[in-house]
Amino acid sequence: MNPPMYIDLLEAFWRTATCTIMAKEDGTSFIEIHCTVGGNELQFGEKEVNETFGFKTEDHDAEANDKQMVDFMDFIKYADTIEMAKLNKRNVRREWSYLFDALQKVFLCRKTGWDQISHIAVKLAYSLAYNQEINVGAIITRELAQRLGKTPRGRGQNSLLICMPVYLNSKPFGATPRQSGKPVVHSQYANSKPIPTVQIF
Repeated sequence: MNPPMYIDLLEAFWRTATCTIMAKEDGTSFIEIHCTVGGNELQFGEKEVNETFGFKTEDHDAEANDKQMVDFMDFIKYADTIEMAKLNKRNVRREWSYLFDALQKVFLCRKTGWDQISHIAVKLAYSLAYNQEINVGAIITRELAQRLGKTPRGRGQNSLLICMPVYLNSKPFGATPRQSGKPVVHSQYANSKPIPTVQIF
């Protein structure tokens, strides 16, 4: 069962979180998120995100390219012209609409536009349909980086992405403290108000 999310932890994350994007020798980039939660400075990247959610940390399948995504939408009988920037859930069968809706709300920092189907949702649906193990940690950190700058900002947007500081702040999950001392455990937030969440078993 996942731990509850606490409002003060979420606010602390969005108030302090910044990102660093570093170039790698192979031409790709590495994203690292920094935040301060419960007085502890933490940092995490795609590896820690994958470990947190129980995904593999290496040897990932490649994310679907544009042609594969177009072919996939055609295969599931998308009922309109397939333009990747204008896909809409109303043009797919109900079960696919539910899946895309869930993927949009879990992985994207959005408050509106829920009828749209993003590239990320199609990539994730493609990987699920074809039983591929893509790098979900990289997708999540990229989404976070797009909403974070190099300096702290105010309270962020409402999305399940904000569960990351909660998981990373509890054992045995893998955020790396950037200063001495152990990560704060949830018992120290006994007076905090938990946010109602769906428990995932």
